[in-house]
Amino acid sequence: MELKEILLKEGIPEEDQGLDECENVVVDGLGFFSFRMLYGLPYLVHFWIDEKKRSPANFYKMAKQYKDLIRSKGFKHTIINAPEGKITQIVEGYTKRKPYSRQRGQNYYLYGV
Repeated sequence: MELKEILLKEGIPEEDQGLDECENVVVDGLGFFSFRMLYGLPYLVHFWIDEKKRSPANFYKMAKQYKDLIRSKGFKHTIINAPEGKITQIVEGYTKRKPYSRQRGQNYYLYGV
């Protein structure tokens, strides 16, 4: 399945996906993440794990791959945003951070990698 189709299935309209503006990294057998630069920092846009493989272990595995990639590019921080709700709880549980900004139903985090 293509990334656009995956995001459509998750309820993200094609015009809001922004995949062409991102570096998209497919993690074999698990999912993918996408990021782009914003204010001179990597900004995590999408982080998706296949429904059948969603587990804390796979979340941590993919998060580590993202962190390692960002570090390899010479960055020490990344921006993460999450919509209000369950995803916010996951992000805050993982990062141990509260958002630095809340706008239009989105929470924004600055996270040290």
